Amino acid sequence: MGESFRLTAINCWIRDVLEGSFNSDDSKDAPKKMILKNGVEVGRVNILGTITALTKDAPFRFVVDDSSGQIEVIDFESERDIKVGDFVRIIALPKEYLGSKYLILEVIKKTDPLWLELKKKTIPLVSGKDDADLKERILDFIRTHDSGQGVSFEDVENELGCDVEKIVGFLLEKGFLFEIKPGFLKVLE
Repeated sequence: MGESFRLTAINCWIRDVLEGSFNSDDSKDAPKKMILKNGVEVGRVNILGTITALTKDAPFRFVVDDSSGQIEVIDFESERDIKVGDFVRIIALPKEYLGSKYLILEVIKKTDPLWLELKKKTIPLVSGKDDADLKERILDFIRTHDSGQGVSFEDVENELGCDVEKIVGFLLEKGFLFEIKPGFLKVLE
């Protein structure tokens, strides 16, 4: 009789799942794993998010949004006490069919949305090294040049280049930065 085991559910963002790829190991003994952009292999994911859509058809399906992206979740359980707007933690298996990624639900639990704020501060989105480096450079520049009134977006753009708009938008959305007044950025400490 073969040994069975469960893979650890890795805390990650929906965008990381959507941008990940699957390994090509076709071994029947090993479960298929997703490889995130940073090289981490995941077989199960732990996601926090808000349910934005659901259907009661079999199999039960719903969409979860965690502010980094949205993904469809398939649940073979027929009765769940969830509705649109519920904030949930799910543990699921990442899958792909015809190029579309989705999750097969294992566990779902309603939880407090404040957990997402903690996740934003402790678990970075997996991204390319260049993006991560630029994010740190933007944050460092603002920290060192902020005299209490924030740093103008123009100063950041002039110092670090014209491609900072997308990264600054991301940092604002994720709560690393905020606008103290229109066009002036401050690091949230």
